[in-house]
Amino acid sequence: MILRPLLATAVFILAAAGSALAADKMILNTEEYPPYQHLNPKTKQVEGENVAIVQELFKRAGIPIEIKLDKWEASYAAARKKDNNGVFTAIRNQEREALFQWVGPISVTRWVLLAKKSKGIKIKAVEEAFKYKIGGYKGDAKSEYLEKLGASVDKIDDDAKNAKRLEAGEIDLWATGYVSGMKAAKDAGVTDLEEVIQYREDQGYVALNLDTKAATVLNLNRIVEQMKDQGKIKAKFKD
Repeated sequence: MILRPLLATAVFILAAAGSALAADKMILNTEEYPPYQHLNPKTKQVEGENVAIVQELFKRAGIPIEIKLDKWEASYAAARKKDNNGVFTAIRNQEREALFQWVGPISVTRWVLLAKKSKGIKIKAVEEAFKYKIGGYKGDAKSEYLEKLGASVDKIDDDAKNAKRLEAGEIDLWATGYVSGMKAAKDAGVTDLEEVIQYREDQGYVALNLDTKAATVLNLNRIVEQMKDQGKIKAKFKD
């Protein structure tokens, strides 16, 4: 006679625990930034090195995700304004620190100025580049950083187009990530590019909406460390 109520109570407790552990789906916004994240024209799926890391990270955490590809400014705004949203790969800096909850780092990026080799531009300090016309990407930390140093950056909403702008002589230097910039240039058929100077190296994170549960962020960061230990994430930082 006593067992049935106890059994019913146990079932209720297990059901409640399962409900508490069930995670809401998260929308992770990103941009076209090969080879880290990009749309595969054949499969129509978002793929790339950082996409694979993010998918594995949230799979281990038991959190279903949907990855949406858009312009950087739109992806960034969605993560800031909407619950259960995030954006990657985001540079974590002083201006952004209090705007998100941070998971990572998941990658590292060398910030460089690229130019046509035929231009013969030689500089030893980044400030020497400010006399040239620099092209950049709207909302991008790499361009914003240069502007804070005193540079004037002509920004557009598609970073890959800066390769063609270099070729056409519309800009002299392109502020971009080395790997992504050279990949975009190759895809655009632009050759004869060289790194003029590396002016910073920084890490990329998943930036989550401020309303994300603290326990969720803590668990995701725990899994990041686990993935680093297993060699699944090779993010580092060199000042």
